[in-house]
Amino acid sequence: MESAGSMQRRRLFPLLCWVGIALLIPALFLSWYSVSSTTGSGNIIESFYLGHAQLSSPSSNWTSSYSDAWLPDTGSLYAEITIVFTAGLVVGVANGIVSIFVRRRLPRWIVISLSFSAVALVALAPALLAAFQPSAVCSDASNFPPPLGQGVPSRIGGPGCTWSFDLRDQGWYGPGQPSGPGLSFAGHSAQYSGNLTWGPGPAWFLAIAGAALMGTATTPYWRPSHPIQAPKVAEEEPAQS
Repeated sequence: MESAGSMQRRRLFPLLCWVGIALLIPALFLSWYSVSSTTGSGNIIESFYLGHAQLSSPSSNWTSSYSDAWLPDTGSLYAEITIVFTAGLVVGVANGIVSIFVRRRLPRWIVISLSFSAVALVALAPALLAAFQPSAVCSDASNFPPPLGQGVPSRIGGPGCTWSFDLRDQGWYGPGQPSGPGLSFAGHSAQYSGNLTWGPGPAWFLAIAGAALMGTATTPYWRPSHPIQAPKVAEEEPAQS
C-alpha cells in the first residue's frame, strides 16, 4: 500500500513540471538579451527577442526583424534558439499531460524519454545564447551600426571583435581598449558618452528556472521502478532429537 508521503511526492513532481512550463511561456515574449547605454540624458536599450529586435530611446521605439536590422547572424542564432526552445516547451506540455493523466498506462521508457527530452531542449536554449551571442555580434559587426537600420558606410571598414561598441553614438571605436557585447556574454564598460551594459534578459533567466523545475520533476525516474530487496534467508528448522 502506498504511504501518504509517497502520494504527496507523486503529486508534487507533476506540479513542479507545470510550474516550470508556466515560467517558460512568458519567455516567448520577453527579451533574451539586451545592450543598454546610460547617460544623464536618458537610456538607449537594444533588446533581442525570439523573432525580432527592438531599440528603445527617450525619443522613439523601433521594432524590426533581424534581417531588416542588418543583423543576419544574430537573427540566425535566435531562429535556432526559437526552434529548440519551442520544441522543449511542446515536449514539456506533453510530459505534463502524461504525468498527470496517463503515466501509469504508458511504458516507463516513454515517460522517461519525454521528461528528459523536455529538460534537455529547454536547457539548451539559454546555453546556446551564452555560447554564441558574442560571436554573433562579432559576425554582424561589419553591418554598421548593430543598432537597427543602417548598413556599413563606405568610409568605414568592417570593425572587428577587438573594437569597442558605443550604443549611444551607434558606432564602433578602437581598437584601443576593446569592450562590449562582441567580447563577452555579459559585462559593463564606462565610455566617454555614458555607461554601456550588456547581458541576458528576463527570458534567459526564466528558461533556466523552468528547466531546473522540470529537471526536479524527473527525480522519481532516477530511482528503479522496483526497489531491490535483500534475499530472504530461509529459517533453519530446529534439529530433531
